[in-house]
Amino acid sequence: GISRERENHPTLFHDALALAAYDKGLVRRPLTRLQVAKGFQDFQTQVLKQSHYNFPVVCPLKQDYQHFLNYSLAMEERLLPHFYHSSPDGYEAHVENFWNSVDKKKYCWIDTESILNDKMWRSHLEQMQNQAEIR
Repeated sequence: GISRERENHPTLFHDALALAAYDKGLVRRPLTRLQVAKGFQDFQTQVLKQSHYNFPVVCPLKQDYQHFLNYSLAMEERLLPHFYHSSPDGYEAHVENFWNSVDKKKYCWIDTESILNDKMWRSHLEQMQNQAEIR
């Protein structure tokens, strides 16, 4: 089923971490991007007993959020003027939902730099690399 397929594929965060490791030159063949991402995911869930929500994140600055909200409101007004001005789900709901999303860190992204500089994660990556080269 679909849920079993999802279990076999790394999350977007783990894939982004694998790509960042490649970009920094921390991964060599024969390891593949998928193997690194899956290895990171397994390490986090099975060894650290964490979910991908436990990653440190980087977020936009507060003034950037206001700019994003203003732009989003302008686009909604332009594309859906009747809804924007007359619906209870228009302006007020848009603003409230936006700031709720900010509070939940939905506009943030994992801090690949700090993760890949962490000794524990680096050690795990080196172990994966060594095991792949032995095979």
